[in-house]
Amino acid sequence: MVHRTKQPTAPIIVLIVATGIIQYGVLPPQTIPSASAQIQQTSVEFDSAMTIGRLGYSAVSIAAGGGVAGDATAAIANLAELDTELANLANLQSLRDFSAQGVAEIRESIWRGGASPARLSALSSAESELSTRQAAVDQAENSLRADVEEFLEYRLGASDMTVMARFHANRDRRVPENFKALDLSDSEWSTLESACVKSSRGLSLTGAESSILSQCQSDQLAILVASRLAANLVSIKAVFDAALAPEE
Repeated sequence: MVHRTKQPTAPIIVLIVATGIIQYGVLPPQTIPSASAQIQQTSVEFDSAMTIGRLGYSAVSIAAGGGVAGDATAAIANLAELDTELANLANLQSLRDFSAQGVAEIRESIWRGGASPARLSALSSAESELSTRQAAVDQAENSLRADVEEFLEYRLGASDMTVMARFHANRDRRVPENFKALDLSDSEWSTLESACVKSSRGLSLTGAESSILSQCQSDQLAILVASRLAANLVSIKAVFDAALAPEE
């Protein structure tokens, strides 16, 4: 596990009035709620599972990388040990979301009332604050991601971590799941996506499309990932579902 000096947790500056509208601004010191009042009370395992998924290690990514249910359970438990860091990330995300709400409200006031110098100045300040808080979220997430990567690499090995990372990077491509772990150029991905879309619609393929589709279907890594997903995805998803289930 990566060890870091723990930073003090910043307070969450959010005020929800009776109407449910979030008011943007700095609260008087005596009205700032405690961190425990700001964060929804959930188990540390819930926070850990949610964070692992957001960082790119979803159930399907872990399965594609050769992980099994025990690896997912261990990864969630390992990250749960960093409860202070998880709470700090939650605080930073709330502050970021609060700033984003403020930017949205100022933009709406500009849209409704015009771009006065005062509104433009307020927008500039709010956007700067949002950028700073987003950077803080990114830094906290990257720190936790390093812990997750180190732990999973210890469990699975460097080569399977590469497969997992590639799978996650290609998660939105319009291809079968097992193809997402392949290492293709941008032009090859474009041709493969076109081939897969056309194939699913019963359309004729070009020679290049037929060639790359056949190549990927017979690729040993694609075959291996398909086998891994078939064997382990359901049980790994069950681990995440159990961690994310509401407490009774």
